[in-house]
Amino acid sequence: MSWLKKLGLGKQETLYDRARKAADPLIVASFREYGRQYGLAPTSKTSDQEILDIYQRVLTAFHQVATERGERLNAGIKNHIALYFFQPHESHPPEFFEQHLEYELDKYRKTGLRESYRKEIYPLELVGIPR
Repeated sequence: MSWLKKLGLGKQETLYDRARKAADPLIVASFREYGRQYGLAPTSKTSDQEILDIYQRVLTAFHQVATERGERLNAGIKNHIALYFFQPHESHPPEFFEQHLEYELDKYRKTGLRESYRKEIYPLELVGIPR
């Protein structure tokens, strides 16, 4: 801990920071439980931090393309898309994940969201948090 934080002079934790601290373990637990129940990734091959990084990266990227297209993707669809990307993360080299994400974003940008992505999932329900 820096001496500024010890004195209470460091960067103050924001409401967003506190919300993320509370939500992150729930996001990880819910996707792990979903994967366990349905025999899908993420498995133990993917660290908790990787789950959060993939979740954030995929949701942010698809949100941006949706905005470009004048569309809105609901949380359930975004969750389903994120779940889809855990599999290539676990079964392919890291560069494939990035290439595949860019390919899927470009496809969405040009032709719309794949029908297979339109399913809604709410993994937080598996850990007791209702929609």
